Amino acid sequence: LSLWLNDAGAQQYLGFILPAAVAVVLLAARRPLPAGAVLTGGLLGPLAVNLLKALLQRPRPVDPDIVVSLTAYPSGHVSNLVVLLVLVGLILHRAWWWPIGALLITAMALSRTYLDAHWISDTFGGVLLGTGIALIIWAAVLRLERPFRNGSSPSATKRR
Repeated sequence: LSLWLNDAGAQQYLGFILPAAVAVVLLAARRPLPAGAVLTGGLLGPLAVNLLKALLQRPRPVDPDIVVSLTAYPSGHVSNLVVLLVLVGLILHRAWWWPIGALLITAMALSRTYLDAHWISDTFGGVLLGTGIALIIWAAVLRLERPFRNGSSPSATKRR
């Protein structure tokens, strides 16, 4: 399971392919702002992780069980998964989603530690970073959606 999560959590999947697939579904459902939010998360998540890894240069545990690159903090696998799952949870607005998301995030965090790819604190950092990114993106979505909630168009809203 840990090796499967390692492969599934790779940046090309969690940062690009899965967000693009979710965005296509949202666009088909005529939800362009949430689709844009998921795509933005897919771009900002890996960007923030790689920037922090380059700045902090925290070493990984010695002798990991898998091939790893870059440095350890924060966990990109965990952070990118959190961004996607939190955004999907906010979009779905369904209580049943959160325990599923928590279970998936916990499994990813524990698998990264089990494989000696990260210290547990790296995975906690990934949870915090991913949550922060998702909430900032969602705040922007809510701000952009506000004029449309009354059925008005952007051109019909008055500027103050």
